[in-house]
Amino acid sequence: MPAGTRNIVVIGLPKSGNMYFTGAIQKTLGCVPVAFCTRANIHQQIMPEKLDEFMRLEWAIGGQHLPPTQYNLRLLEAVGIEKIAILFRDPRDAVISWWRHLERSDIKGAAWSRAVLFAAGLQSRDYYDLSSQEKLRDLIEFMFPSMQQWMKDWIGVMSSPSPFQFHLMLYERFALAPRDTIRDLLRFFGHDTTPVLPETTGKTDAGIHLETHFRRGRAGSYRDEAPPHLISMLDERLDWGLAAKFGWP
Repeated sequence: MPAGTRNIVVIGLPKSGNMYFTGAIQKTLGCVPVAFCTRANIHQQIMPEKLDEFMRLEWAIGGQHLPPTQYNLRLLEAVGIEKIAILFRDPRDAVISWWRHLERSDIKGAAWSRAVLFAAGLQSRDYYDLSSQEKLRDLIEFMFPSMQQWMKDWIGVMSSPSPFQFHLMLYERFALAPRDTIRDLLRFFGHDTTPVLPETTGKTDAGIHLETHFRRGRAGSYRDEAPPHLISMLDERLDWGLAAKFGWP
């Protein structure tokens, strides 16, 4: 039996390369992706029966955007998870990418998706009735602070005594050196092997690759995608302590 973790948990801020990382691990190790949590985005909860399914597989990867609630962490501990990888990104870029992501036809066309995001307090009920700039303003109002709080909650857990070992990855490093970043991730889980990177060409929807959700793969893209008044709004509402900690200018 090969050494290393066989049930790999990678948890990321939305729009921080999560699907790309999952695809790379899947292609490199043959892991089966398992969605073992609900669909409430950064308010997800683990579904115990799905977590059990995840743990029973010979090779599996999961985690999505789980927040570090006591319930989620205790369930992971209860089934024997010891290592967790966490993916952060400058929330200004992440919310821009999320704004684009919400224009995918499978998202816009799913009433349950709109209902869940509204119920979770991540966007207005009438989001899809707004103009493009109004939509971004709406997300800065609702999604942006939630993204920052999600990261601060994880920082609190990683900074405290824990039954888990953590590996923190930054999207900004990944954008510059994807192979090295994924190699480091594999080594954290005990797999000293060359990563197989997924393709990012092929079918797209709203400019987003359907398999990996890859769009631009750049850091600092909020500066050329948002209008000036909304860039100012992002900067005004940014937690600059968080930004300084991770070198987000």
